[in-house]
Amino acid sequence: MGGRWPFDNRGRDGLNHEYPPEKEFRFNKSYTGKNGPVTWKPATVWQADGDHVNLGMRFDDWTVHYAYTQLYSPKQAETQFKLTCQQGCRLWLNGKEIIYSDVSGSNENTIVPISLQAGWIPILVKVDRTKMQNSSFTLDVRSIGGKAIPELKYDFAGEPPGASPPGKPRLSLR
Repeated sequence: MGGRWPFDNRGRDGLNHEYPPEKEFRFNKSYTGKNGPVTWKPATVWQADGDHVNLGMRFDDWTVHYAYTQLYSPKQAETQFKLTCQQGCRLWLNGKEIIYSDVSGSNENTIVPISLQAGWIPILVKVDRTKMQNSSFTLDVRSIGGKAIPELKYDFAGEPPGASPPGKPRLSLR
């Protein structure tokens, strides 16, 4: 159900345009996308050095994509968020924008120090896509010193933060 083309990015202005997922966050709702309805669906995620999220192949030219997950920290932690994407990207942590990068070009890296509170924290990512063979991004959360934090967990089940057990798939709009 739903189309495969997220939101319009003609003229590469989609990153700065506020689309419905930024205004309201409802997983059971369909939105009007670039070429028809879009809905939240599981995203392909590879675990390596951070979480690499695949946002689609060539048929999604000139679009912006959204992805969502929850991050669980068992205690307060001083961290750094590293968001790597092929074009511009934005990241909201618990509804507050913490990363904005409008770089035009591949392999852009943005690192921001974040003081995580204990518990579940929602993360929304928006990625700019032009004419690339494949679109993806990587989110890597580490200690301020750059070390992995094994007790952090990512989760999504389409419910409010904290309402679901770890291990569910992440979602993207398509």
